[in-house]
Amino acid sequence: MAETVVILGVGEGFGRSIARAFGQAGKYPVPVARNEEKLKKMVTVLQKENINASSIRADATNSQQTEEMFKQVVNEFGIPGTFIYNVGNTSPDDPFSTSVEQIKRTFDVNV
Repeated sequence: MAETVVILGVGEGFGRSIARAFGQAGKYPVPVARNEEKLKKMVTVLQKENINASSIRADATNSQQTEEMFKQVVNEFGIPGTFIYNVGNTSPDDPFSTSVEQIKRTFDVNV
């Protein structure tokens, strides 16, 4: 089996492009995100492009789900050769009206 590449935080932008690029390079991309329906569609698109891929549903902001995701990766694919943390909260905010709780959530996701 090709080297496994886990991409945590996959959406329709960078994450999908990262998965595609690694797949085109002969790696086995495993995109991980919260939305299982979108993940399944992405894997279908990659497979139509002759890229073998699988996906896992997990929320990067939930430590228990992230831990279970790592266990699933190792059980199904072995230790990944590459892990990409592509998670980021890029929602616009106003420093004068953003709550402290929102700032903490954004920090927890991004750092």
